[in-house]
Amino acid sequence: MKTTIKTKLRNIIVALFAMIFLGSLMPGTFTEEVLSNKFLTDLKAKIKTFNEERPEDRVYLQFDKPMYKPGETIWFSAYVRNGVDMKPSVKSEILYAELIDPKGNVAKKLNLIAHKGKTNAEFMIDKNAMGGMYKVKAYTNWQKNENAFFEKDIQVQKVVLPRLKMKMEFQRKAYGPGDNVIAKLDLNTLENMPLADYEFKYVAMLNGKNILTKKFNTNEVGEAYVKFDLPEDLATNDGLLNVMIDYEGKTESISRSIPITLGNIDLSFYPEGGDLVEGLETNVAFKALDEFGKPADVEGVVKDKSGNVVAEFSSFHNGMGAFEFEPKIGMDYKVFITNPKGIDKAYTLPERLNRGWVLNVEEDDKDELKVIVNSTETETMSLMCQVRGKDYFSRQINVNRGKNEFNVPLEKFPVGVAQITLFDSRDIERAERLVFVNKDRQMNIDINTDKEKYLPREKVKMTVKVTDERGLPIPADLSMSVVDDKLLSFADDKSSNILSSLLLEQDIRGKVEEPKFYFDPKEEKADKALDYLLMTDGWRRFKWEEVIDGDMPAMAYNGEMAEDVAVFWVHDFDTEEWLKAGEA
Repeated sequence: MKTTIKTKLRNIIVALFAMIFLGSLMPGTFTEEVLSNKFLTDLKAKIKTFNEERPEDRVYLQFDKPMYKPGETIWFSAYVRNGVDMKPSVKSEILYAELIDPKGNVAKKLNLIAHKGKTNAEFMIDKNAMGGMYKVKAYTNWQKNENAFFEKDIQVQKVVLPRLKMKMEFQRKAYGPGDNVIAKLDLNTLENMPLADYEFKYVAMLNGKNILTKKFNTNEVGEAYVKFDLPEDLATNDGLLNVMIDYEGKTESISRSIPITLGNIDLSFYPEGGDLVEGLETNVAFKALDEFGKPADVEGVVKDKSGNVVAEFSSFHNGMGAFEFEPKIGMDYKVFITNPKGIDKAYTLPERLNRGWVLNVEEDDKDELKVIVNSTETETMSLMCQVRGKDYFSRQINVNRGKNEFNVPLEKFPVGVAQITLFDSRDIERAERLVFVNKDRQMNIDINTDKEKYLPREKVKMTVKVTDERGLPIPADLSMSVVDDKLLSFADDKSSNILSSLLLEQDIRGKVEEPKFYFDPKEEKADKALDYLLMTDGWRRFKWEEVIDGDMPAMAYNGEMAEDVAVFWVHDFDTEEWLKAGEA
């Protein structure tokens, strides 16, 4: 007897209900997949609601130069942006800017209107102002909810500019007893010509006492490596290296403090993804700081309880690095620093889990990420990838015991820090990783002047061309300042720029040392160092439990639009004057 269509449909429905019933008893089957899909749909909706109710403001100030003399003017352009898309803030048009003196007092304060997310302003430095390190602080009222302020240190002092361009950097961030100290010296004339095969003298001092005086010469490109050994019985971290050059009848000099540590190293470990799991190999990032909280370069080993070396590590940049490690079941481990010398302290690794997941991320191709999930379980899980709070990739994934690989296409991702999170079948966050994506998607600015050299006060004409990473022309809002490059060399400014501030520092917990380094196209180590930074200093605006439960604290401060403020100041770009805009 032939089965009718109606009978077939009835059988399918019965089978479907059976699968659902059995699925409630058997983990990893149909019901769980349906729930996981619902979980991702609900989670994306909650993230969207979160961003609508708690949008993030990001502020950046661009200054005309890194240091000033008393009596000069600090000029700046200010940008107020949405965190999620970097467009002009939808929440805030009013920007507050403060100049804070070296004693911590607010010397001057400006209330500004940022029309379409942009404004210009200036601080006048009094002629009799004290020298020292000033700070410019800028923020919107909305940013008070998260204490997320823009801050920039500004050096104010009377200076006599050098007649040479001099740079000196130590090759490591920490030296201990008996270590060989190496510093790279770079000398150029004011015309940017290397001071080739030129004699100089260097003096190394400890606690104010001279331990070495020596003469040496630069090479054909104006470089030299200054080397000396620290004593084995080193008892002070007060060290100074001073280089002196006789040039055109006068002595020019450059000095740097020697980064000495006496064994007080704070060494922290960060398993990639969050956890160490017994029997699963993963990467363990680390970060070393000296007694002053500054980066310290270290080398070390991991030993098991029998004293066998199971892993070795060495800092890659600013005291950060990573090593591969697989914790064995039932085995205990200790970590020891082998360089700088003289550190006897034993460090411990984070506690490990008996079962769980390890999340690793690799960027073999700039068009996609490879996400690797090592697991002790077989389970249907959820993977979500977002940038600045907006979801760009979310999938349900089937994870088996062992190694699992998944590809995440980056075509739709913007440039910035991506937050990659792995949830289990019970919708609990199990692993997370921050990674910087699409770093190549930046503007290219080409500037050409009509002449190579100019006389004093001669008019300069230039052509500016702006293109995207594909070479296509794009509109741009640009700031430009003309500064004596002697000042730039003297200031040796390594602080943030607009890329590092808006795309990195405001996604990172704590202070980023020398943030400009990570976006310098000339630095070969920049990309790898940036990855280590994100593995060790990861931060996020919210906790997943709060988003999932919808338990968001009330906002104490409101965003301010121009009409909300009684009196504000606006910059007239035609007259280049500041005008009181009126009463609301």
